[in-house]
Amino acid sequence: SADEVFARLAVHDQVFLITCGHIAAEHMQVSTNDHGNPVWEMLQDYQNRVHGGEGFLRLLRFYPGRDEIRAITYSPWLDSYEQDEDSYFTIDIHFDERLP
Repeated sequence: SADEVFARLAVHDQVFLITCGHIAAEHMQVSTNDHGNPVWEMLQDYQNRVHGGEGFLRLLRFYPGRDEIRAITYSPWLDSYEQDEDSYFTIDIHFDERLP
């Protein structure tokens, strides 16, 4: 189960982001690992939308100098971005504290 997978990963402080799919939805939640630090969990799966998802995909841009990750949802087929809060958001993370 997903909970069992998370429990195995939560012992490692370097795990800070988990992405998954195969459930037709968008969702993001923040959990806490065994070290008390946040782990961002993202679900993105667009296959049940019109025309099999219209090519939408989740792009993550890492900005270590700004200590942030930006998530955007884009369709190259439509050349269009989704702008709602589940599709376009920023994660604040102190990379140098989490990654050796």
